[in-house]
Formats: sequence, structure tokens, C-alpha cells
Amino acid sequence: MLLPEIPEMVLVVEGPDDEIALKNHTSSAIKIISATGGKGQLLQVAEICDRDGLERVRFLMDRDYDDLIFGPTPNPENIFISTTHDCFTDLIYNDPSLLQRTIDVEMKSARRACSGREDLPADFEIEKKSHNLALCLAAARVANGRHQAGINFSNLSLFSLKDNELNIGGIFAQIIQRKLYSGSEPNKFLAEMHEIYKQLESHKMFYIGDHDLFHALSRILSMSNVKVKADQLHKNIILAARCKSFQAAAWFEEIQDWCIRHNYTGFDCPDHL
Repeated sequence: MLLPEIPEMVLVVEGPDDEIALKNHTSSAIKIISATGGKGQLLQVAEICDRDGLERVRFLMDRDYDDLIFGPTPNPENIFISTTHDCFTDLIYNDPSLLQRTIDVEMKSARRACSGREDLPADFEIEKKSHNLALCLAAARVANGRHQAGINFSNLSLFSLKDNELNIGGIFAQIIQRKLYSGSEPNKFLAEMHEIYKQLESHKMFYIGDHDLFHALSRILSMSNVKVKADQLHKNIILAARCKSFQAAAWFEEIQDWCIRHNYTGFDCPDHL
């Protein structure tokens, strides 16, 4: 393993989007590495590094739905974990203007094209509907994890649902129609989806995943004839993220403190940016 030979601090992240976002704001002292393989494999690597005392190697990982499905699970001390579902929703939770500016940019073109129309929704309505739709997906994912129902969510399509089907019932109906549910109690699964949604609703931004949020936003924008893919919305957030977006994240301070202990600077983030 070559990690001990690297002179810099090494921060391993879960995917290339995390790497791109962080590289724009970290100092040259931190080498950002995008992991390959699944989360389970990354946890194993983190445990090995922790066991071998590799102090200059740390891991930044998403919380996902692990606590809701499995309950609180201790992680090695060399892992920084997101407060919300993932690191991107941490940024959006701490800096709501990221999502608001993205919606504003997309809707301005729609309003110019539909000058004089008064039926286009306000930006805050689009944001709220996107949150609610993404939370429906979150409820389905948590129920899937608890029931071990084997649902492959990549086979779901919000664009295959009618506007009045963008809810728990519509998502469940598509799961059944596409034969994605492998369990034996579909009615119980649907009831749990509703219950999970109610439990999470008051703190929805803690539990919405970034990919679900961008897919939901893409679908809600399409109702105003705004056609933008979820991947593009994700990239827009990366480009819009400022130091302010990072500074309120718990892992921002944790990474800074880790670097300072080794006489390095972690983030290049002046307070005024």
C-alpha cells in the first residue's frame, strides 16, 4: 500500500462529484482521491488504515440511510461522516441559496418564454414540491432497506409518472407495475412508506439524497416546460458552491483540525467568500 509514501494529507471520498467539489476549495496540501468500489469496500479500507495507524489518511463518507435502516453504527475514527444524507445535501442544508439560485436560473428562461403567464409556480413552490417528491423516494428507499425488498431504483422513472402521480402512491404503483418489489407483503410495504414519510417530513432535508433531489427537481421543473437533466442540476450545484456552503458542515471543521494537527492547511476558504 503506497499511502504512507504520499507526503500530503490524503482524503478519500466516495465519488468523482465529491472530488471535484472539494478540489475547488481545498489547499494543495490535501490530495483528494475518489474511491472505486462500493461503500462496504471503502469501510474495509478505512478500517485497515485505522488499524495500521495511517494518521495522514482520512475518509469522507455519506451517512446515507444507514441509521434509519440499521440503527446507529460506530465507524472508525478516521472517517468523517455527513450530517445529512450525503455531503452535497450538507451543502444545500447549510446554504439553501445553492438550490434557490439553481431554480431561479432555470425558471427565468421559462418566464421569459412565457411572458404574461401568471400560472407558472413561484420558485419556493418548486423547491417545496421537489423536496416532497424526493422525500417520497427516501421513504421508498428506507422501506426497501428494512424489508430487504430488492428494489433497483435505477429502474424507476419519475418522468413515467403523470403529474398527479408524483407521490407515495404513484411511486409504489410503478414499483409494482415494473415488478421491482420482490417481497411478499406489498400492502405492508406501502403502509410503511407512508409511515416513514410522516416520520421524516418535519426534517426532510436531513433525509433526502442528492440524486433523488436532483431527479425530483428535474421532474418538477418539467411541469413548467423547463427541460434540464438531473446530472446538469448536480453540476450546477458544484459550480455554485462557495466557501460559505462548506464552512457550516461539521466535516469542514473536522478536516481543518486534522490538517492543523499535522501543520497543514485544509481548506482555502477565507471567511468573506
